[in-house]
Parts: sequence; C-alpha cells; structure tokens
Amino acid sequence: MGQTIIVGIGQEQRGDDAVGLLVVEQWRADFGHHHPEVLVEQIGSPGLALIDRLRGFQRAILVDAVAVDQPAGTLLCLDEVDLAAFDLGSRSAHGWGVAESLRIARAVLPGELPPHLRLLGIAIEPPHVGAAPTAEVMAAVGPAAIRLEAMLREPAPAIGQIG
Repeated sequence: MGQTIIVGIGQEQRGDDAVGLLVVEQWRADFGHHHPEVLVEQIGSPGLALIDRLRGFQRAILVDAVAVDQPAGTLLCLDEVDLAAFDLGSRSAHGWGVAESLRIARAVLPGELPPHLRLLGIAIEPPHVGAAPTAEVMAAVGPAAIRLEAMLREPAPAIGQIG
C-alpha cells in the first residue's frame, strides 16, 4: 500500500458540505500529475468508511467542511492534537465527525491508522439539502487546493513528533 492518502469528505447535495470533494478534485486537476504515488479518495461522511480507507498508510491528509465560528471559506490546518481540542467546541458538518472517528479508531485499532494525519478544514455555512455551495466557499476552493499541495510537500515529522 502507498505511503500517503488524501481523503476528500463531503456530500454533493448539501451545499457547502461538498467543499471537501471540490478541493480534492481541484487539487487533482492542478497538482495530481506531480504525485502519482499519492492515493486520492472521496467519501460521503466520516465514520467507518473513513477509518477503513486510512488503514495501512503512513500519512493522511483529510479535507472536510467544518462548522466553526469563522467566516465561510476560512481555511484551518489541524493536526490530530488540534483536532481533539477542536472537537470540544466545534463540529464536522456531518454530525459524527472526523475527530470522533479517529479517537474511536485509535482506541480500537492501535497502530493501524497513519501516524501522520492532518485535516484541512474549510469553514462553511450550515449545509442545506439541494443547495449549491455558497460563493464564499467556492472562492476558497482554489486557495484550499494550493494549501493542500503545500501540506503534501511538507516533510512528515519524525515518529513521536506532532505535525
């Protein structure tokens, strides 16, 4: 299995919630040809599907919509320690979020998830079924794809370091 996976999380029919998918598609179009070794996946929501996709990789970058007290389109780059704190006052747009999924998986499947895991979160407005993404979130797709590329180019920290 490869060393690195990028996972876009979102639901196309829920307005801003689709941003994780949109960013991953933009990154793939702009930068994917430079990284044939990177596996790119898309899922509708965190939970068991996310955990299953992450198993066996050394590094993962997740891209997801986040409901935070920030303007729509704001980018947040979080490591797993940040995610745990982030989970206390914020939430994924999916209910059972990334932080909860990872916390449970780390407890139940020790050593099977990537030791180097980060989240590129994009702040959104509350999602509405059938709505298109807002202009603010659409404007963030290009910058988020560029930030995703920068995250991918950052060296993974040594085992035992946070990164």
